[in-house]
Amino acid sequence: MLQVGGHPGTVHAHGAWVVKQCLATEAYFYQETWAPYPSVAAAALQAWMPACWGIADEQGHWLPGWPQRTLPPPPPCGAYTLYLENLTAPFVRANVCDIKLGTVLYDETAPQVTPEKRAKMERKARETTSAEHGVRVTGWCAWDERTQAFSLVGKEPGRAARTRGDLCDLLRRALGTDDARRAQLVRTHLLPRLGALREALAAMPLRLRSASVLVVMEGDAAALDARLATGGPVLDVRLIDFAHTCWADACDSGALLGLQVLYELGGRLAA
Repeated sequence: MLQVGGHPGTVHAHGAWVVKQCLATEAYFYQETWAPYPSVAAAALQAWMPACWGIADEQGHWLPGWPQRTLPPPPPCGAYTLYLENLTAPFVRANVCDIKLGTVLYDETAPQVTPEKRAKMERKARETTSAEHGVRVTGWCAWDERTQAFSLVGKEPGRAARTRGDLCDLLRRALGTDDARRAQLVRTHLLPRLGALREALAAMPLRLRSASVLVVMEGDAAALDARLATGGPVLDVRLIDFAHTCWADACDSGALLGLQVLYELGGRLAA
């Protein structure tokens, strides 16, 4: 499994699920959101998250109420462990683009955030596209039909981007919209999903900090053609990475800005 964002080596694929090592804050956010009797907002957010099937503590003990299906024993790895839906599993060759949302990249309510850490994260937002546009391309992988291999692009191009034009160029490369079929896929599948996600988040009292929207597309040309003809899965859009996310009193305006910018740039690429 090619990991295009986050900390290297923390996510491992096992067929239908992935095992992710995470901070306690992310584990407990999943615990709260996937509780047996979730709030209306939590139930709505579940539709945009990977399904959660198991949560374990640092010693490899399941948290109360987990797992929700038969899973192998969690490892005592010194970190919390999540068993999550593998969002790439439905695809023959999954093209994946990780896009960080929001204008604020740290949890300003966390007591462990020092003034130095706050200044560093604010500077990172200002020096990239996050502060002004609410979005930064973290990285992507795409299947290359010519070489029959995946190409992986890391964080540096996204960190170097400054303008909407830079963002548009990165998304063009990541989504492959020079190909007319993929431009059509953006128009008919990606834009409606981005619009629906923005509408859903606008109604949620949620503070998203340094979370990402993950775009997964079918990268295999033959599979894409077949699925477009039959109505099979060709694209998915989900939210991931909730280490600094929490329920709040209002929606997250920075994340909404980022989704609006993504929608507008996607529309430009699909025109």
